[in-house]
Amino acid sequence: MIDQIRKVKKSQGNEYKFSILLPTWNNLEFLKLCIGSIRKNSHYPVQIIVIVNEGKDGTTSWLESQEDIDCVYSPSNI
Repeated sequence: MIDQIRKVKKSQGNEYKFSILLPTWNNLEFLKLCIGSIRKNSHYPVQIIVIVNEGKDGTTSWLESQEDIDCVYSPSNI
C-alpha cells in the first residue's frame, strides 16, 4: 500500500515561513474553502501540503490544477 503513495512537489526553494499540512478524505468543497481562507488571510508566504487519502471526489484533479500546492496522494484508504 505504501508503495502506491505519490508525491507532487510544486513549490521551489525555501521562501516559505512555515508549512501547513491538510489531511483530506473526499472533502473537496471543504478543502477549497480552507485553502481559500489560507490564501486570503496569510500574511506570510506559506507552503500548503495536502495529504489526500483516497480522494475519489475530484480532489486530485483539482489539486493538479493548482500551481502552489504540494500534495501526497494515496489511491486507497490508508
